[in-house]
Parts: sequence; C-alpha cells; structure tokens
Amino acid sequence: MVDDILKKLPLGVGQEALDINPFLGSSEAIRRLAQAATRPATGDRHVVVVGELGTGKADLARWLYRNSSNRREPFIEFNCVRFRRSDAELDGHLGEIAQGLATSIPGRGTVLIQHVERMDSNTQTRFLRAVGCSSSVAGEADSGDVNLRLLMTREQGPNAGNGRIDLARRLSSLSLLIPPLRQRPEDLPVIAFHLLQQLSRELGTGDFDLARGAIRLLQSYSWPGNIRELRSVLQRAVLVAKTRLLAASDLVFNAHAPELVPTTAPLTLKEMERQHIERVLNEVGGRVQVAAKLLGLPRSSLYHKLKQYKNERLALPAAS
Repeated sequence: MVDDILKKLPLGVGQEALDINPFLGSSEAIRRLAQAATRPATGDRHVVVVGELGTGKADLARWLYRNSSNRREPFIEFNCVRFRRSDAELDGHLGEIAQGLATSIPGRGTVLIQHVERMDSNTQTRFLRAVGCSSSVAGEADSGDVNLRLLMTREQGPNAGNGRIDLARRLSSLSLLIPPLRQRPEDLPVIAFHLLQQLSRELGTGDFDLARGAIRLLQSYSWPGNIRELRSVLQRAVLVAKTRLLAASDLVFNAHAPELVPTTAPLTLKEMERQHIERVLNEVGGRVQVAAKLLGLPRSSLYHKLKQYKNERLALPAAS
C-alpha cells in the first residue's frame, strides 16, 4: 500500500535544507512515516515535523506543502534561529510575511516555521497577530479572508531549545516524527547513493560508487548528525578519493577526528583557525585545491594564510 502511495504522490522538495526525498529507503520506520504523511499532505491542518538534527525536517515540510491544496498559494519561511537579534528585524520580517499572504486570493498560504522550539512566547504572540491568527484559539482566523496553514519543524535532542509556550500545541497540530538514521541502517545504501549523485552534479565530478566495506562502515556508525552528517562525510570522501570506488579508508567521521593539540588552555580564534586548516590539509595529503573546497575558501585565500603561517614559523603539512 505504501509503495502505491509513493508512486502516486510527487516527491518534490525545496532547493534548501538537504534537498532530499524524505522517504528514501525501505525500512519499516520510513514506510510508516510515508504512510503517516499522506493524509496531512493533502489536507489543510497545521503540522509539526519532529526529528533530530540533520534528519531532513525541512525537506519533509516542503514535501507536505508541494502536495497540499495550498501548493499554488504563497509559501513563506520563518527561521526562528535567524530572527533573534532585534525586535526591529523581527517586526520587519513579520510584516513581509503578512504582506505576502495578503497578496494571495482569497488570503490562503503556507508558512514554514523552522526551529519552532526556539520561538519564545512573545515572538509567538507577535507572529500569530502578524499572520491574522488568534493567539488563543487553535487555527482561528481574526478575519474571514485568511486561510493560513502552518508547517513547523521541531528539533529533538540535547541541543534543542525549549520555548516557554509550545506553538504547536496551541494550534492543535498533527505531529510527524522522522526516525534518526541510526534506527534504519538498511536505508543507508540508497540514501548514500542518492547523495553521491547530488555531489557529482554539484562538484562536477564523475559518478562515484561505494565498496562493500565502505557500506558496512557507514551502517556501523551511529550518525549523531544524521543525513546532514552523512552528506558531509561523503563530500569529503569524493574530494579526497583517488578512485571512483570509495573505500572504507576514504570515510572520515567527525567523532573519530583526533585532537591535534591538548586543550588545556583557551585558544585564540586565530589558533583555532590554524588548527582546523592543519587538520584538513593532513586529511587531503597537503592538496591545497582540495582543502580549499572543503574549507569553503578561494584557493588564493588559503595560499595567503599558509604563507602567513610559514612566516610565523608554524609547522604545517607540505602543500601541493
């Protein structure tokens, strides 16, 4: 039944977040999620997508929008992490959201609220007022011209924030729980191959494959950063691998990265930067062009930093 559902529904996602089909895999956990998502996708109820860091919550929320009756109406995103700096910036963005919804006819639209757990009670009240919803009644609009749907993402885990009032509960939302990657290791090969195809397009490389040993290693790792961490590990492997068949030795996990110096005393920002550059250069065998891609720096900027470190007589791997 779930296979039939997945064949009928388009699986488009947005260009941000992980940009990945939220239902990749064949595990029982992901099949249950696919089945649970079909009814709220075609309805108009508010939905909160819950999951650990890097599980693809925003991708699932965008999938819900693209398969809803509101999919031709405005879609606006509000990231609670971004708008915590000043009241003026918050009010300005809330005004943009209200204006965007006002342009639709008859006032329909969808707002994706990312990291709703970080929205404090004051921001919640201002948000609901800006979009025309009652702050006390679930989903009630102050005007008959407003037909708004909220999609929310909420992070689970030790680093998740805890808003004093839960907007999701105030709006009587449906909840969808994305299982973490460690609970569905059988899905890792298909997710990894999908990510490798993405990376080959983005980086302009040829197609890559995974050796059996590499797949077994991926399945044995706990993935605290979930799919986002998997993508990072594969990207690093693609950039440093000497062949198109990725071996277990090409995979470097953050949790296994050695400390280069003891941290008995606080480090300056410059020292931390140098250590990070040294770590990356070691991993790629001193290849500056590859290291620059991993660091997100122009190659000329990295050469400039290396020259500075040399002038300061700081030991670094030989660059090539």
